[in-house]
Amino acid sequence: MHEPKVAIIVLNWNGEHDTIECLESLLQITYSNYEIIVVDNGSECQSIATIKGYAEGKINVKSPFFCYTAINKPMQIAEFTLRELHAASEVNTTDYDLPSTRKLTLILNERNLGFAEGNNVGIRYAIEYLRPTYTLLLNNDTVVHPDFLSLLVETAQSEEMVGAVGPAIYPYDDPSGLQELGGKINMWTGKRTRIIRNSKRSHIETHVDFVSGASILFNAEIVGKVGLLDPDYFMYVEDIDWCYRIKKKGYSILVNPNSSVWHKGSMSTGGGYRASVLSFYVVRSGILFMKKNAEFYHMPTFIAFSLYYFAKRFLKNLVTDPEKAKLMMRGIKASFSKKV
Repeated sequence: MHEPKVAIIVLNWNGEHDTIECLESLLQITYSNYEIIVVDNGSECQSIATIKGYAEGKINVKSPFFCYTAINKPMQIAEFTLRELHAASEVNTTDYDLPSTRKLTLILNERNLGFAEGNNVGIRYAIEYLRPTYTLLLNNDTVVHPDFLSLLVETAQSEEMVGAVGPAIYPYDDPSGLQELGGKINMWTGKRTRIIRNSKRSHIETHVDFVSGASILFNAEIVGKVGLLDPDYFMYVEDIDWCYRIKKKGYSILVNPNSSVWHKGSMSTGGGYRASVLSFYVVRSGILFMKKNAEFYHMPTFIAFSLYYFAKRFLKNLVTDPEKAKLMMRGIKASFSKKV
């Protein structure tokens, strides 16, 4: 059976150990026609050296999900800075015409462009130079099942006008527990609900409103019709916004519950700072999503619901975590400004 080409984009920011575990799991998938692009988002540590060391076969990756193999090392690396890509009229991608498991493209951003624009760098490169049928965004803090990509592509080809497909996502630390199977959007309240299989659900929905940006396969042709991820978000909700725009163009968003990805979850925000980052960006991005996508008749119920929900959380945090409450207020203010 013919396998359409898939460009896999992995965004790295100071997460080199997660990234090489993710890459090793990708090199062991059953699908063969793919290209891996690592976009480094201006890392400040030893990320690049570690990723290169891994590709050269100098670092043995340990994981509870697979056994490391050196058979596909060293890998040949094609390395570009973002400035070089902007300046080049053409990039030669044929100099390393090797099997998928023996090559790696590395794009270096000079600074952290955020999740949306960082991935956009990889998407632009893939579409212009690799010309894939599908492109996959994959968080660097994930590990994939060997069959995950074959199943996603199978779902993408299962019906006409499929815009994006996501897998079942499981917590890395709880491999049998389910994190999500896509989600639904209620534009009247602005609430975004992630679908989790439990005893109350007698079936699994395959048609959803959005799938997680942690792992999303999309038809490359939709970029010309929908555009890229919206960099105004910087991080959080940009995947939901993108899926919403894809559906508005008449495409379906599907989830394949048999395709499995294990996700460590928001590792890029780092340690104790994670809660603060979440408080600011979740509030900011949620309001921004409604500003960009809601119809005027959605706003009265959205405002009423949001005021109740925000007040409830704000008052609780004011007592237990004043810094988080402060960041929630900053998130509201920032939602009315383009500055992050």
